[in-house]
Amino acid sequence: MKKKLVSVLNAKKSLKPVRNGRIPAMLVTKDGKSKRLTGKERKFVLAKVKGDTNVDAYKKAGYAPMNRKAVSVNASQIHTKPHIQQAIQDALALHE
Repeated sequence: MKKKLVSVLNAKKSLKPVRNGRIPAMLVTKDGKSKRLTGKERKFVLAKVKGDTNVDAYKKAGYAPMNRKAVSVNASQIHTKPHIQQAIQDALALHE
């Protein structure tokens, strides 16, 4: 199962929809704009798919350590980005 989740985030650079258990590095959001996932964002999505909290996913993704409140705020800001939410939803759909 772990290999499948990792492969979900090891995507080719394309605008194609999710195929073969991969999330594209470039996503087309619901509003029609394209947005590229960074390496840290992919790691964040992977941690969220595994069931980690926003703070744990933030730390596992390798973002800079800060005080507890700043980490919580930044993790929530990352999680609320539309392209991050879409990547999490796509990965969870594949996970089922």
